[in-house]
Amino acid sequence: MLVTNLAVCPNYLFPQNDAIPCVHFSHLMSLFTVPLELPKLNYAYDALEPYLDTATMTLHHTKHHAAYTANANNALKTISTQPNLASDFGANPTIYDLLRRIAREEAGLVPQASSWAGVRTAIRNHGGGFVNHELFFNNLSPAKQGFDSNSAVGKSILAQWGSVDAFKKEFLDAATKVFGSGWAFLVYLPKTKKLQIVSTANQDIPEFAPGLAGSDAVSVLGLDVWEHAYYLKYQNLRGGYLDAWWQVVNWADVNNRYEQALKA
Repeated sequence: MLVTNLAVCPNYLFPQNDAIPCVHFSHLMSLFTVPLELPKLNYAYDALEPYLDTATMTLHHTKHHAAYTANANNALKTISTQPNLASDFGANPTIYDLLRRIAREEAGLVPQASSWAGVRTAIRNHGGGFVNHELFFNNLSPAKQGFDSNSAVGKSILAQWGSVDAFKKEFLDAATKVFGSGWAFLVYLPKTKKLQIVSTANQDIPEFAPGLAGSDAVSVLGLDVWEHAYYLKYQNLRGGYLDAWWQVVNWADVNNRYEQALKA
């Protein structure tokens, strides 16, 4: 069943726009027998020039994101034969549910599931790579939109940070300070009804950030600071990449994700 509203499939990876319907798995085995698919982009690989170059965008999507997708599918296939899937992961899990489970296990909030079959780390790394990159690519647009202070997410950002410049500084600072490879995220926390900027290492989702395990954090904006996201054009100048990335943020997508998270 295909649906286009997060309210209908609230546990899917991230809210999607109407052009990219989210997939709601109708029964337990779907996640483990129907392969994850590499999402198509809403724009051409050269559409974000001169900010994000064609070669990098092509490699990033067709090689890196594709590899995370394939490796996540291999790990899911390994899990599929385990006898305790329903008791470990519930009746209708998504890949994001599995990642949240690992984050909560790491934080000591729940015991380690018996069904990982030796691929827990693979799910964390490659499943995380799959969902984080889906967010990243959909958060980009060739149409220069600019920050919308009248949107729902714009109003909330201004209420919490006081100005878009203050928000931008904190967000890009978080991305700058990631040591090695990782991500910066803007997340909505349903339990506090607040936005928060967090960073994670490698391909970890936001619930791996300190204090966020069990928070049900919903990512609305994600910035990839792995070198594969920028090195061909910006080399060691991460700051140049961050400034360029800001120019192509798809604020309509960010706002859509935020509004759907509010409804969930």
